[in-house]
Amino acid sequence: LQSVYNVMDDSDVKVRKQSPRESIQFTNVTSEFVGLLDYVFFESSKFEKVSNLFVPTSLKAMNHNRIVGGHLLPSNEWPSDHIAVGARLAFKVDKAKVTDKIKRDPKSKSQDHLTSHPLRCGCGCVPNILSLHEMAELRKKAREEAKARAKSAASST
Repeated sequence: LQSVYNVMDDSDVKVRKQSPRESIQFTNVTSEFVGLLDYVFFESSKFEKVSNLFVPTSLKAMNHNRIVGGHLLPSNEWPSDHIAVGARLAFKVDKAKVTDKIKRDPKSKSQDHLTSHPLRCGCGCVPNILSLHEMAELRKKAREEAKARAKSAASST
């Protein structure tokens, strides 16, 4: 199994051979404890990682307004006592097996559809609902737009 947040340390071959390290240092921050408690693992032989949820990698990134104790969880910015971790994974498709299936069953979906499938599809094979990852990205975009509007309004007055 592989963590969706692991990175290989290219600076030291010995480290790389031993084990990859996590790109995130913590998912829980309280006044008594800072540590990594939450993981997402996948089988890299069956899935490929498409993207990750954003996870702050420093206490400073969690408290950009520099509020005393603002990095502690939960907070106004981070409403849970754990930082959400997640990823979008895609099945690895064996093109030879797909091609063989198409040859045997002409009613099956086309090879192009199965091997280069869009993330959102009208055929019904992918549920037409937003994933947690997509919802988090929409919330992040909305926060950024609200900050830009507030900054613009403040500079115009």
